[in-house]
Amino acid sequence: MTRIYDGDTFACTTSSNTPPVVVRLLYVDAPESAQRLGPLSTAILRDALPIGGTVGLRFDTDSLDSFGRTLAWVETPRFPNLNVWMAQDGWVTDLIIAPNTALAAVVRSGVNSARAAPRGLWARGFAACLPSAFRRGSCND
Repeated sequence: MTRIYDGDTFACTTSSNTPPVVVRLLYVDAPESAQRLGPLSTAILRDALPIGGTVGLRFDTDSLDSFGRTLAWVETPRFPNLNVWMAQDGWVTDLIIAPNTALAAVVRSGVNSARAAPRGLWARGFAACLPSAFRRGSCND
C-alpha cells in the first residue's frame, strides 16, 4: 500500500520496480473527499489498509474502469473481502456496474443491512447525499 486517495481508491505496487497501480474498490462507492463524510470514509480505508501493508487483488469481468484504474475486491489478513466488510459495516453504498456483478448480491445485502441498522456512515446521515448524486451535482453535502 502506498497511498489512500479516498474511501474507495488507493495505490499499491506490484513489485519494487514498477510504478504504483491505482485500485478502485469494486461494487462499492464511498463519499467523495469534498463531501461532509469524505474524510471519515478515507480514514476508515486508511485504517483497513495501512501504508506499507500487503493486499491481494481479485478481479471480476472488467479489470479496468474508464479512468484506467484497476477494479478489484481486496483481501487482507484482517479482511478476507474488504469490499464486503465495508458494505456490511456501513462505510460505503453499493455501485454495481455490469458486467462486474459476481459479488453484487452480497454487497447489496450488506449495504441494506447497514442502512437499516443504521451502522457506519448510515448512522451519520449518509443517505442525504449519496456519492453518485454528489458527482452529478444533484445535491450538495
